[in-house]
Amino acid sequence: MIILVGGQKSGSGKTTFICALLKAFPNNFSVLKITPSVKRQDKIETAIAALSEKGKDTSLFLKYNAKKVVWVHGERKNIASLISEALLLLNGNIIIEGNSAMLSVNFDVAFFVSKHRGRTEKSSAKIFEQKADFIIMNTLQTTSAYTINNTVYVNLGLELRSPSKSFIKIFGNILHLT
Repeated sequence: MIILVGGQKSGSGKTTFICALLKAFPNNFSVLKITPSVKRQDKIETAIAALSEKGKDTSLFLKYNAKKVVWVHGERKNIASLISEALLLLNGNIIIEGNSAMLSVNFDVAFFVSKHRGRTEKSSAKIFEQKADFIIMNTLQTTSAYTINNTVYVNLGLELRSPSKSFIKIFGNILHLT
């Protein structure tokens, strides 16, 4: 199964959502992190030393027991081919973090993480939001995850500390893990 996780912008909760899934369903997922950037050379990073670097999302994925972590970075025009190559290094259930994957990967389910409905400005985020199967509203107003239509309202900070029964049930059902 390939799961895409995109978001409104940096700080929306994409990484926290993925880590909460990793904690709720231990040893079920590998994670592919995508970072389009003109500042970084095109690379598929698999070295534990680079992935474990303090402050990197990849170090959190390792901390929360992802089966395997791969980081793709480079120029936006080359990201699709780098993703295809990186996917050959992974198997089983794969979570891909990054809006860039939406147009280049055949996926099973896509989650768009947001803190505020209707404030998406980045073009890659708008495309992802429109095509996502589920919207994850990262809100402080709830202590237990719940759904309305295709929107899941959840306090990701709380779920990361201790995944609730409702979080496990909702995402277990969506991802066919329960």
